[in-house]
Parts: sequence; C-alpha cells; structure tokens
Amino acid sequence: MISRLLNNDYSLNLINKIYTIFTGLISSIFLTRYLGIVYRGDFAYITQVVLIITIVLNLGIHQSYSFFYRKNITTIFNKYLNLYTMQFIIHILISILLGFITAVEIIEAIQSINRKLTAFVCTSGTGGTVTGTGES
Repeated sequence: MISRLLNNDYSLNLINKIYTIFTGLISSIFLTRYLGIVYRGDFAYITQVVLIITIVLNLGIHQSYSFFYRKNITTIFNKYLNLYTMQFIIHILISILLGFITAVEIIEAIQSINRKLTAFVCTSGTGGTVTGTGES
C-alpha cells in the first residue's frame, strides 16, 4: 500500500504540499513569537528580496529541463547537472561577497555607535563640553 502510494506522482506532490504548509506554519509561529512584529517584518522583507533575486538569477533554467528531457536528448542530464553546479558556485560566491560587504557595514555602524557613546560618556558631568576638546 505504501509503496503504491509513494510511486504515484500525485500522492508525492500532495505529501510535498502538506509538508510545505506544515513547516511554513510552524516556522511562522516560532518567528512571530521570538522575533516580534518589527523583526518579523524585517525577516519577511529580506526573505522576499532574496526570493526575487533568486528567481532572476536562476534565469528560468529549471523550466527548460523538462522540455529537453521530453525530446530524449541523452546528455541533457549531465549538461544540466554541470549548469546547476556552476550556478550554485556563482551563488555561493555572491553570498560570500555580500556577507563581507554587510559585515563591513555592521562594523562601521558599531564603531559609529561607540564614538557617539564615548562622546556621551565624556560629556556627562562636564556641563555639556567634551573633555579635552572644548566643544559643546
């Protein structure tokens, strides 16, 4: 019974849809509970931007595979596998590059906050002038 169920494309698609809905519901519950409303919105925005960028960078390659597969081209699987591997490597390199850019921006923001906090600490108790500079 289970082997017949797992060999049917319709039942596999139905199981996949149920699993996707269930995991989406559970992750949404946890994200809303632990991130709060504001950070949940930020998370949703980032997720949607990444989704749109991924759709654009995939260039519709996955949609063309079934067309060429139906034409019984024997080498199509290896060609698409090589193409997907190359695309994966390019996506990883872009992610690493964006990670470094983001890390630099975060470090600069932290340094800016530290400068403001240092100036605030220096001015407290001095009547509004920064110690040693004469500025107010």
